Amino acid sequence: MFLKLCFLGVIIALTCACVFICVRTRLIRKREYRNMSKLSEVKLPDRENSYLRSRLSGALSCEDVEKIPKDTCLFSVAKLLKKLTEKQLSGADVLMVRKLQRLIAEHAEKSKVSPYEKERLPYAVTSVLSLCAKYGIDED
Repeated sequence: MFLKLCFLGVIIALTCACVFICVRTRLIRKREYRNMSKLSEVKLPDRENSYLRSRLSGALSCEDVEKIPKDTCLFSVAKLLKKLTEKQLSGADVLMVRKLQRLIAEHAEKSKVSPYEKERLPYAVTSVLSLCAKYGIDED
């Protein structure tokens, strides 16, 4: 009887120790994750500092359509993107236009394009055309 009680006590002690170790490691991991997420947060500068905000929002943009050669289809796509930026867009569409502007600017700067990039370009043009249809923009 005494031996059974000792064995039961050892099992209970080991179970409590395992639970304690699991809870402690979980708390440590939560604390580490919280600290890492605080380090990865990036805050944009105030709205008054528009120069810095414009530099952070996108280094590559199609603001200067004249830099793209007029004989390429990218010129007309860049013109459509410029017209889209002048419209009142939803938040998701603004992000999509910025992404497409960067993509078109990257393609315009390169002389050789990889096969992967050649596959991405038609999808980008399709996205631009669907956004233009959504907001009623014509190519003039």
